[in-house]
Amino acid sequence: MFGYYLRETISGENKCELRNVETGMVLREITPERSREIFTHSKKGFSWGSNNPGSSQLALAILFDFTNDETIAIKYYKAFRELFLSSAENTEIILDSVVNDFLNTIATKEGKPLIPKIGKDK
Repeated sequence: MFGYYLRETISGENKCELRNVETGMVLREITPERSREIFTHSKKGFSWGSNNPGSSQLALAILFDFTNDETIAIKYYKAFRELFLSSAENTEIILDSVVNDFLNTIATKEGKPLIPKIGKDK
C-alpha cells in the first residue's frame, strides 16, 4: 500500500512524497514542475487546506503521478482538490487506494468506468 504524504518542512516548504505506508520508505518526491508542464496554477509550489492555486497544483500533480495521463488529471483534479485537499492538514496521508476509488467512482457516475487499479506500478 502506498500513500501521498503531505508535509511542511522545517524551512516552511510544502512537500508531497509517495511512500510505502508499511515501511515509510520514500519512493519519490512529487514536484510541481511535472504538473506545470500541463498547467501552471502556482509558481510558489504546493499547498493544502484551502482552494488556492497551490492546492490546485498539488491535486493536478497527484492525479498525473497516479495515472500518468494528462487527460484524466485535467478532467478530475478540481473535484479531487475539493474532496481531499481543501480541508487537508499538515502531515496528511492520501492512500493510493483512495485515489483509485475516487477516480473509479467519479468516472462510473459519468458512465465511463475506468480500468480497476489505473495507477501505474509503484
